[in-house]
Amino acid sequence: MDRTKSDQSNKETYDSQNDESLLQFDAETVKLLVMRGDELFECLTVWEERYSALEEEMETKEAQHKQQLDENLVTINLLKRREEELLQSQEKSTKDLAEKQQSWESERQGMNM
Repeated sequence: MDRTKSDQSNKETYDSQNDESLLQFDAETVKLLVMRGDELFECLTVWEERYSALEEEMETKEAQHKQQLDENLVTINLLKRREEELLQSQEKSTKDLAEKQQSWESERQGMNM
């Protein structure tokens, strides 16, 4: 019977030691998990910062592109207006030249008579 008590006592001691080692293992595991969680959180934070920076860069480039398009549109409109002015000027010059030639022809015919 002493042996049974001794065995049971040994078993309880072993179980107690086993429980402590499990607790230590669990504490170590928790520590590793917390460290890993911190690492993941840091990675997420860096990713969010990069994403925000890229988003800002994209918005800036879109604004620059829109401004360039607006400037190009203004330039195109100015060029069209200038082209119309030049065409009108050319038409007027051609008309004026034709009138002067006709006037000179009339004067020349008047002198010949």
